[in-house]
Amino acid sequence: MGKELDCVTRGLGNKMRIHLTEGKRRPEATMQAAKLASEGGIALRDHIPIFPHWKEYKAKENEDQIDNYIGKLATKFDKDIKAKPVKDACVDMLKHGQRQRRYTLKKKYFDGVPANQVRTTSPVSCMSDDQWRALVEMWSSPKHKEKCLKIPVPLCILKYISQY
Repeated sequence: MGKELDCVTRGLGNKMRIHLTEGKRRPEATMQAAKLASEGGIALRDHIPIFPHWKEYKAKENEDQIDNYIGKLATKFDKDIKAKPVKDACVDMLKHGQRQRRYTLKKKYFDGVPANQVRTTSPVSCMSDDQWRALVEMWSSPKHKEKCLKIPVPLCILKYISQY
């Protein structure tokens, strides 16, 4: 995974420099954006637990998770992690990445599985069993199920269905 990007980094002889401008969420250079996204995804999958709500990352007991994520990315790139555009871009990547990761975990380990067969232990190493149970509890709640049913069907799907 990311072998070509690693070859580019080794070819440069040092860490890749990331240029983020104020108000942008990603670098404008495609190679930099690809490398940042790749390394951000790896750090998220391997080291950051997935909480039921984004606000839990900002809670006092978990506020080190954001700094941990930014620190993992800082070791891979030549960038100033204290700069506001860099911090904002990393937080945005974490926010969207954890949401996607939560969706993937739900799809793989929860949807379509009978209630009595849902795992009680975490399927991923970066999450504790308590954090996993909190996710399962959130997905099992009637409020969450009702909210999932209210999600509108995209217009392109409606057009496709109406053809038949």
